[in-house]
Amino acid sequence: MATKLSFAELIHLSDAEIQTLLREVDQKDFVVAFSATDKELKQKFMNQMSEKVRTFISEEMEFLSPMPKAAIKAVQQRILQQAVQLGKQGKVSWPPGTWKKEEAKRVQSVQHVISRYHRAIEKKDADAALGCLSRNYFQAGRRDGAAGDPTRWVVGSQPPKAFFRKWVSQGSYACAIEFLHTHINENVAVVVTRETGSSTSSEGKTHSWKGVSNLWFLAKAKGEWKIVNSVHYISD
Repeated sequence: MATKLSFAELIHLSDAEIQTLLREVDQKDFVVAFSATDKELKQKFMNQMSEKVRTFISEEMEFLSPMPKAAIKAVQQRILQQAVQLGKQGKVSWPPGTWKKEEAKRVQSVQHVISRYHRAIEKKDADAALGCLSRNYFQAGRRDGAAGDPTRWVVGSQPPKAFFRKWVSQGSYACAIEFLHTHINENVAVVVTRETGSSTSSEGKTHSWKGVSNLWFLAKAKGEWKIVNSVHYISD
């Protein structure tokens, strides 16, 4: 039985919930569903996809043959049913309104900063990426070594802007983000992510990571969320 809610209601899902739904739905269903939906909804979903998946969806949509409206509607309803099932399992807030709307909006705004930071680097837009960071941003992470060795942890400040711009413009970067947890306390927030991706530096050095858990700390100043600290490779 089809849900009474429209496909457009998916716009109310948070970034993390969209990622959950993306893992449950056949990519080809999104190709069909997005062929008859508004630009804002499509872009919101595309922003949560890896570069590889975004490219696949875009190319498939370009070559998609015309389909009857009823057929497209059926695919959209199938996706909505997936959202309904995920809502029953407590994995997403569905139907819309089961979370306090204001709380959901705050969570989305925090997660969006982290997504925007990664997408800016993918697009080689160093200024946009730097705009997501606070002036005092610093990061920490673990080096290779024995589990439990405290000297594996290292900390570093934000790199000089000239160096950062060179790294972004001359290298390559791709990263898929899964939001595992977001907690907001007034004007500070902490986010746990699981990330998979790869990068190549301007010198040709390559690095890849899979299922890495990272911590992101954000603060809100003058009405805008900024990343103040990130801790990488927090789990073995």
